Formats: sequence, C-alpha cells, structure tokens
Amino acid sequence: MGNVLGFGGFGITYKAWDKKLDTVVAIKEYYPSGIVNRPPGTKNILLFSGKKKKEFEYGLTRFIEEARNMTNFNSHKNIVNVYEYFEENSTAYIVMEFLDGCNLSEFIESANGKLDIETSMKIILNTCNALKDIHANGIIHRDVSPDNIFL
Repeated sequence: MGNVLGFGGFGITYKAWDKKLDTVVAIKEYYPSGIVNRPPGTKNILLFSGKKKKEFEYGLTRFIEEARNMTNFNSHKNIVNVYEYFEENSTAYIVMEFLDGCNLSEFIESANGKLDIETSMKIILNTCNALKDIHANGIIHRDVSPDNIFL
C-alpha cells in the first residue's frame, strides 16, 4: 500500500495512488488493535482465536456495512466519497476520497485553542447538516468527535 496517514483502535488509513481512477485516494483497512497481527513482510493478518475472533468478525461486518452506507452519500458535500470497498488479506478495505487538510482537533490547536464565532458556526452547521442527513437515512454515527471532523 501507500504511506500510513494514521491509525486508531479499529484500523489503519493509507494514502495511495488509484491507477483506475488516476488519483490519490485514502484507503481505510479494518485492523483492530489487540485483535489481529500481521507478520512483517506479509499481507494477510493473523487473527487471535476464541472471543477475539468473534469480536473481529462482528467488527468486520460493521466495517463493511459502514462502507456500504457511506456510498449512499457520495454526492453530499460534507461527507467523504467512498469509491469502493472489498475484502482481501483476511480483512476489509474502504477506498475513499483523499482529503488534504486536518481534523478539527488539529485546527483548534493551530488556532491556540480558540476559534472565532463565525468559523465555529460554519463548522458546527456543516457537521450538523451531515449528521441530519445520515440520521434521516436511519444511520447513527456513534463517533462524532473533533478527531473525526475533517476540515
């Protein structure tokens, strides 16, 4: 894959070049920490057994469902576009629009912890607009935070 952009409890996000689309994309890999491992130099992940395996399978199903749901919002200006999703290497991936910017936490930090009212309201209204539309489609985000609001 390409360069690692970031990682969290549920996965790794890469920056890569999509030859088919002829553009830079972000690829999110389902890679829940503490549940899977990947030996150096290999593609496939190794899954821990027992309770961890069931936790992985449940999370994988939700990850793929998230990707499927996100494709319904590809024309929404405040929600990232999903181009494709697939299973490979014993896990799953979401190929999405690459956004060059920062998250809200980083933005606030760069502004010395303070945003003016106009900037704050623009961010709040755009976020609420996206949430209103996904909620209207029966989807609950479950992880709205400054780290997950991208500017």
